[in-house]
Amino acid sequence: MGKSVARQVPKKAAEQPFQYPLEREYVEPDWTRLPGYHGVSRAQWEDATWQRKNTVKNLAELKQALGEFLTDALAQDLERDIRERATMSMLITPHMINTMDEENLQEYPLRRFLRDLTRRRLAQGCLRHA
Repeated sequence: MGKSVARQVPKKAAEQPFQYPLEREYVEPDWTRLPGYHGVSRAQWEDATWQRKNTVKNLAELKQALGEFLTDALAQDLERDIRERATMSMLITPHMINTMDEENLQEYPLRRFLRDLTRRRLAQGCLRHA
């Protein structure tokens, strides 16, 4: 019997959202602007164990981290999203929270993406409510 030869399909490189090296130096936002991280030192912030221990696991902890930036209206919206759509637990590292625009949390790109993705998957029957 002859040996089967798999057809070789040329791979197309995925488009990259960033050009490397970056044209500008990356500067991490100042985490002390957020109420929950006001007293956190650079050594703590850069410690992976500290980041893991301080991962936000629920809405109350998110409110503690963001303080007044997380409005009651947005907290209620998130609570409803969690109750009606969540398929897994909330786990957000302080580092990730630091990337959020605290002045415009309602339109945070990751939240918008996940909200839209969840709606599409529910409409397609791919997800069940938790």
